[in-house]
Amino acid sequence: MSLNNNLWYLGAQFMAGIQTRDRRSAQEHFETIQSLIAAETNGRFSYFKLRILQVLTNGNRAAFNAGASTDLLAEHSRRIVAKIDRLHTRDRLLEFSRAAVERTIDLVPGANAYQDRIVQEAIAYIEARFNQPISRDELAAHLECSATHFSRVFSKTTGYSYKEFLLQCRLEKAKQQLQSSHLHVAEIANACGFPDPFHFSKVFRRRLGVSPRQYRECRIAQAGKPEPV
Repeated sequence: MSLNNNLWYLGAQFMAGIQTRDRRSAQEHFETIQSLIAAETNGRFSYFKLRILQVLTNGNRAAFNAGASTDLLAEHSRRIVAKIDRLHTRDRLLEFSRAAVERTIDLVPGANAYQDRIVQEAIAYIEARFNQPISRDELAAHLECSATHFSRVFSKTTGYSYKEFLLQCRLEKAKQQLQSSHLHVAEIANACGFPDPFHFSKVFRRRLGVSPRQYRECRIAQAGKPEPV
């Protein structure tokens, strides 16, 4: 693994530790990161300070994504920049940086608030793009967390996998259009994220017990409306 790839991987683990309030993990990964940066910068202290500032900034971004207060993070960030600018030794810089990481973690709310934000943003993303292909990796990338972590949080909170939720969302949209529009079943299928109308009909029948056409006819009859041509 190259140095840059190793730093990227460790950086992701460092940010995950902050998001989950895992102090030990965050600090251990920070120690490894700063050691690699020290080797990379080869005694150039000003460059070393810049790279450490980047790491701390990424930690604050992770805290923001985990639901930390924007105002408190902004103030914390200003203090980090002002303090680092006045430090002139590596030992003092690292001592301050470890304390800054602790403060960043303190700003992250409890697990429930973080999980609620993940789920709410995932649901909003799905509902806005239900008619497009959506992968687990795409959702996780949008939420800036790992795919495994996203799946675990989403299923734990909602009781559904993201695939099941996406399917249910598409079927609900299709039901609404079957009741309120004169569009052909194939058009509705495509508009709701089912490019294959035969697959749509199969899934619809399996879930609701009737075909899309039968569902439409039943709803029209119940409403007492003339059947659309």
